[in-house]
This record gives sequence, structure tokens and C-alpha cells, in this order.
Amino acid sequence: MRCIPWLLLLIAPCALADDGVLVEHVSTSATQQVVLAVVKTAMINRRWTIDDMTASSVTASISRHPLKATLTITYAYGRVLYNGDATRMVQIGPIAGTVQKPASVNIPANWLAYLRRDISLALAAIPDPKPSS
Repeated sequence: MRCIPWLLLLIAPCALADDGVLVEHVSTSATQQVVLAVVKTAMINRRWTIDDMTASSVTASISRHPLKATLTITYAYGRVLYNGDATRMVQIGPIAGTVQKPASVNIPANWLAYLRRDISLALAAIPDPKPSS
């Protein structure tokens, strides 16, 4: 997935999904609490189940047969970062005696893209601090 130049004008700069960054730049006026609240809301709206929330991260999971994914999103150094994994159930053996076994796969890129878009748009609505006179 590549950043589209005209899209950069609409939202905060994006990064490739495989580098662990969801949002490259967050307004300095957004506190960690606000950023994590935005992340939590975006995940809930995308039907992720919030498993854990700490002062610095949100961990959630989703299950869409045959995929199950877990994702931890943190806010650090003005960037929204993620780390996660997914498993897919694969069938092993002949059709009559099939056994399902989990196989490790990447989280689907479109799932990350939807979260990136939702989080970026919400964070872009937070105004930058006004310079002091």
C-alpha cells in the first residue's frame, strides 16, 4: 500500500502498514489520553473487541472466520504505532477426515487501512495549539 499524494493533503501523513506505524504525526495538542480514546473508539466502531487498555496502549481482538487477530496500538513520540498478529484456520488432510489447524498470517492490510483512516481523520480534527504571542 502506498501513500497517495492527494490523500496526504486530507489527513495526517501515513506510513506503510508493514512498518508498524498507523499515524506518523499527531498534533501536539492531542494528549495521550485523547489519542488512546480515539484509537479505542475507532476499534470499537470497526467491531474489534477491546481486551485491555493501559495508560499507554489499547489491545483488541477480532474474529472473522477463518481469521483471528490481536492488535496492540500505542502512542509514543507523536506517532500511533501498532503490533499484532493473526491466525487463519487451514484444513489439513482429505475432505472426509479434515483437521483444522491454525496458521500464522499477517493482519489483512485492509483492516489496518480502515483503522488508519478512521484514526487519522479523528486526530486531524484536533486543532494544533495556537502559538503564544
